[in-house]
Amino acid sequence: DDACPEVAGLVELGGCPDADEDGIADKDDECPDVAGPAENKGCPWPDTDNDGIADKDDACPELSGKGENGCPILTDEVLSTINQVGDNILFASNSSKIQGEASMAALENIKKILDEIPTGSIVIEGHASADGREDYNQKLSLKRAESVRDKLIELGVDAARLSVKAMGESQPLNGDDSDLVNNRRVEFYKQ
Repeated sequence: DDACPEVAGLVELGGCPDADEDGIADKDDECPDVAGPAENKGCPWPDTDNDGIADKDDACPELSGKGENGCPILTDEVLSTINQVGDNILFASNSSKIQGEASMAALENIKKILDEIPTGSIVIEGHASADGREDYNQKLSLKRAESVRDKLIELGVDAARLSVKAMGESQPLNGDDSDLVNNRRVEFYKQ
């Protein structure tokens, strides 16, 4: 009655050995020295990014992450980095046009950061300085946020991950509007 008469084994496995103690007889186990589930022929499920979440359950199998789906999460630290990079995005007075090479480089860097966190979504808040009417500045700040969103989409960021919000002139830096240039800005927040 012994399925493995030449070697000592377990009664529950028909007399066959189970070296890795995974409940699969070595003769039927494709990975007899490493425990694994029967559904994967006795081999452990691969975990390419070594984050403890098997590739079969990992939405980001090549990016290590501790989110419930195995993806990196958008932390406050990452968001702070995005905002520091975003400080280089500049707009002219009365304009939503993104200005200069530094602004474009900042947007490309933000895109790279977002690529590393493929499930993180952000809100792009547009701001305006107080030179001009309040209703005009509200619309202008929305156009600035939309310009940044549109450029990030053009660079390859999924549109579903980006939303916009207009802040107008309501949140000047340093609590006042003395720094007109830097009050013409965008900021980034978690969605």
